[in-house]
Amino acid sequence: MACIPLEKAKSGMKLAEDVYNHGGKVVLCKKGTLLTEAIIQRLVNMGVEKIVIEESLSTQEMRQLIDEKMRLIEEAFSGKDSECMQMLKEAFLDFWRNKFEISSPSIEVQDGKEAEAC
Repeated sequence: MACIPLEKAKSGMKLAEDVYNHGGKVVLCKKGTLLTEAIIQRLVNMGVEKIVIEESLSTQEMRQLIDEKMRLIEEAFSGKDSECMQMLKEAFLDFWRNKFEISSPSIEVQDGKEAEAC
């Protein structure tokens, strides 16, 4: 999920969290809502400045991300020949291999940005 300024919102984006009024007591838009130009304009008119959206990656983007993570793991463990370090390296590599398999074919990745910063 990512916290973005409302002016960067686009039709088709999906809310990852409810959007509240300035007092924080009234839900203006529910989590899971697909944004339309009309909804975005209504939120602008109500003074909403930021929203939290879901982010999704294409299969190709996910493969590139995982390939890069695996390359970095290989690099980090290069020259570390102890059995313990090799087991740790394999655990990291397995994690990233499985992350892609579990997430396919419809891949949604949350980037870990804290919504409370929104």
